[in-house]
Amino acid sequence: QYAEFSAFMVLTNPFNGKKVRFRADNIRFSFKSGIQGSVNLKLMEAQTTTLVNNALLHWLPGSFVEFDCRGFKQIGIKGEVELNKDIFIGVDPLTGKETGKVKAPFYTNFADFNNFLVDVSFSTFKIKGFDELFFSFTNVVLDFSDVANSPNLKFPKDYQPEYTGEMANLWRGLYVQGAVITLSKKFRKTTGAPTSFFANNLVIDNQGFSGVFGANNLLSYKEGKLGSWEFSVDK
Repeated sequence: QYAEFSAFMVLTNPFNGKKVRFRADNIRFSFKSGIQGSVNLKLMEAQTTTLVNNALLHWLPGSFVEFDCRGFKQIGIKGEVELNKDIFIGVDPLTGKETGKVKAPFYTNFADFNNFLVDVSFSTFKIKGFDELFFSFTNVVLDFSDVANSPNLKFPKDYQPEYTGEMANLWRGLYVQGAVITLSKKFRKTTGAPTSFFANNLVIDNQGFSGVFGANNLLSYKEGKLGSWEFSVDK
């Protein structure tokens, strides 16, 4: 014999202090052995959280909390990270056409909100006002852990993080180990191939968008073409 009941759970969102509500119905409780196995409570309503000044986290349907007869086990987040639409805008790197908001979908699960590290990848985008540079980020680490940083984390030269020394693990933000920056078609090679270069150790946090960009012998005089003019970019 068993009884059925509904369960609710309310968690405090550590990013903004708001309540996140979960629910499950028709949970079976055996009078002999209690709850059988684990139960997933589903997110009751989508929610948006500000991560840092230039990034939002959208909690989407499919997020859940898991518990069993012993209590809380883990939380799973199905979400999207969205970059500030007033600064970043999606773009087609081949045509330069704007494609809308810059988002990175992800799924992760963890047992402690204070140990939230997840890898994401963004579609190609540009920074408003810099229309000739297109950025492609892969292997982006979303770091909101107070326990550890990504083992690959290396801040840009001359960047001053909010936390140093023994408190370095408290740094929060988006870390990009490597990126590809493509120049618009105005700066195409004579072969018609796009021109691109690399950047390393970029961060997006409450201090803004920081990083170091550079390249040597980007375009030779024979390769470069600006409209009908030949040109070169050495450094």
